[in-house]
Amino acid sequence: LKTALIGFELKGARIVAVVNCPQTCTRKIITPKMPKKELAQAIRWEAKNAIPFSIEDALMDYEIFGETSEKGVKKLIVMVAASPKETVDEMVSLFSKAGVEISSMIPLSTGLQNLIAVSSEKRQATIAVVEMGSSVTELNIYQEGVLAFSRKLPVAGNDITKSMTSTLMSGQGKVELSMDEA
Repeated sequence: LKTALIGFELKGARIVAVVNCPQTCTRKIITPKMPKKELAQAIRWEAKNAIPFSIEDALMDYEIFGETSEKGVKKLIVMVAASPKETVDEMVSLFSKAGVEISSMIPLSTGLQNLIAVSSEKRQATIAVVEMGSSVTELNIYQEGVLAFSRKLPVAGNDITKSMTSTLMSGQGKVELSMDEA
């Protein structure tokens, strides 16, 4: 990180870090309309069913995206981001060791949404972004520049590499690749 930042003037810079791990997620939650004082607790309650790991181990934040109505009852559309506290703590520690102070952390899906927002032609479209890591693939779908769907998929680069180690048929006959060759 120190090497990557050589030549950048960081004094006074607002550093936003993207946090991403197999459990980090973004979910849309619908809650009854309520005072903001009660909303944080209601979101925590609703998030128990929406995030794929223990809520007790999570750091979460939310943003109200709008309102909807179901059977005449006004409800809030809330985007919730959650990441394991351990992941966030590790990132903060890494940046700190590099002498970089983070002003905020956002999930990958939000970072991509921010990039789409600055592209006028992309803002009007429906866009799917697939980010394939070694152990998890993340699928994010944006409609008119706003995150509509976000999921982590359990098939990723390691799975593809591993599948290439089985016997393959080619014009040269049978080929078997080692993990390193694959």
